[in-house]
Amino acid sequence: MRQVALAILTLVLSAIPAAQSKPDQLITWITIRQTTPTPTGLQPTASVGAAHTAAYSGGPWASVPARPIKPDTQVTATEFRIRAWKAPQATAARVALFAVSRDSSDRETETEMAIFAIEVGQSVEVKDTEKYGAAHVTLSAELGPRKS
Repeated sequence: MRQVALAILTLVLSAIPAAQSKPDQLITWITIRQTTPTPTGLQPTASVGAAHTAAYSGGPWASVPARPIKPDTQVTATEFRIRAWKAPQATAARVALFAVSRDSSDRETETEMAIFAIEVGQSVEVKDTEKYGAAHVTLSAELGPRKS
């Protein structure tokens, strides 16, 4: 009887990781990271899931503040924003990167900088932020659970 109970317990426990990693429960998460730390030493980071197949209009999105590339540099963007959607390959996502500037307290303008195809495990350093006087950002892709 003990052997039967142990066998059942082993089967149940071995099924848990498989259930947690079902392909339909996982999505590609794209992270944007500001490469220049804040004065307190933090590196602003934000992530968005590539859960949809439609292109990047509207939300969801994620952003990090635009930090100066050098202490005395004027930054002309307030933040860098990403939107992501599923790529045809199961382990990839398409990512649109925008420079965002605030026109007033209630208006902002997005300027598309680039569109990337990023594979899970890949990281891309974006240097085009220098056009805005800002430090580079890094985009990366990881597989993770879908969040409700």
